[in-house]
Amino acid sequence: MGFESDKQGMEFAASSKPLKPSSNVSDIVSKFAKACVSAAIDVRKNGNICGHVEILKLFDTLLALKLAYVKLQEAHLPYDPEKIRAADEEVVSLLDSLCKIKKAYKEKLLKEANSVSACSALLLAEIQVKEKALEKLKLQAKSKDKEVVGKAIHDFAKPLIALMKLSDWDLDQAANAIQASVVYAKRSHKKYAFEAYVARRMFHGFSPQPCFLENIMKLDDPIVALMEDPKSSFAKFCRTKYLLVIHPKMEESFFGNLDHRNLVANGVHPHTPFYRAFVRMARCVWYLQGFTAFVEPKAEMFGVKQGSEFSEVYMEVLEELKEYKAWFDRGQERYKVEFMVMPGFKLGETLIRSQVYVSSVVSTNVTH
Repeated sequence: MGFESDKQGMEFAASSKPLKPSSNVSDIVSKFAKACVSAAIDVRKNGNICGHVEILKLFDTLLALKLAYVKLQEAHLPYDPEKIRAADEEVVSLLDSLCKIKKAYKEKLLKEANSVSACSALLLAEIQVKEKALEKLKLQAKSKDKEVVGKAIHDFAKPLIALMKLSDWDLDQAANAIQASVVYAKRSHKKYAFEAYVARRMFHGFSPQPCFLENIMKLDDPIVALMEDPKSSFAKFCRTKYLLVIHPKMEESFFGNLDHRNLVANGVHPHTPFYRAFVRMARCVWYLQGFTAFVEPKAEMFGVKQGSEFSEVYMEVLEELKEYKAWFDRGQERYKVEFMVMPGFKLGETLIRSQVYVSSVVSTNVTH
C-alpha cells in the first residue's frame, strides 16, 4: 500500500576506481594554522609589510573557524540538530570569508603586478594551499550535513510507523513491499526499510541547486517560512515531496480522509503535528541539496543495488547493525547489501559513502 519501488537514478557501479575519502577537519585546520604562522614569520624576517593585512585576517578567520568546528563537534555529543545546524551555518560563513580573503588578495596582486615581491609569491603559494584545505573543509561539512539528514529521516519515520500501527497495518508485509527477500539480523531492524523508503522518495530527482539557506535553517519551526512565502522554492519542494512520500491510500488509512493531500496540492500547508514533522525533515534534505551546490555544483548522487557485495570504499554500515554484529569488525566473512538506507555522493574526487543494511553471505540464523 503506497510502497511501490522507486530506484531510478539511485544506482552506481561499485567497481569503478576507488576515490579519496574525506580528510579529518582538525588535521586540515592544524596544517592551515602552521601555514599561516610560517607565512607570518617570513614576513617579519624580511621586513616586508606586503600581505600583512591578509595574514591578520587569515589568523582571525582561522581562529573563528576552529572555534566553530569545536561547536560543531560538541553539538553531536549529545546529538542536537538545532545546534548542529547553527554551527554548520557558522562554518559555512567562515569558509565563505576565507574565499573572500583569497579573492581580495588575488585582486590586489593584479593591481600591483609591476611590484610583485618575494613576499607576494610566498603568500600566493600559501593561498593555493589554503584553497585546497578549504575544499576539504567544505566536504567535511557536507558529510556532517548528510548525518543530520539521516537523523531527520529517522525522526520522521517514527511517527510514520506509529500511525501505521494505529491504522492496523501489517508492518511485516509493508516492509517486504518496500524491499523483498531481506535477511534481517533482528525483527526490529525492519524499521530501516521504512527509513529507506522515505529517503528514496526524498532524494528522488536530487539535483544540487543554489538557494538561499540562511533564514530557513534559523527558524525553530520551518513551517513559518511556508506561511511567509508559500510560493518559495522550499514551499514547492515540500509540496512535491509530500505528495511523493505519502501515498493517498496511506494518508486515508491514517486520518480517514485526504485533507492533508488536498491542502498541500493546492499550495496550503496544514499546521498539523504530522505535517510539521514532515516539513522539519524536508528542510534538512532541501538544505543538503542547496549546500551541495555550494560545495560542488557537479556533485553526483549514487546508490547501491540489493545483492551487491559490501565495499568499505563505497558503503558504510548502519551503526546499530555494527553494534549488533560483533563479527563485522573482524572482517572474516563476506557480506552482501540487503538494501540502501541513505545514498552516497561523489564530490569531485571525494566520496561520501552510502549507508546500507547488510547480511552475512553465509549466515543462516536470521529472522525473515
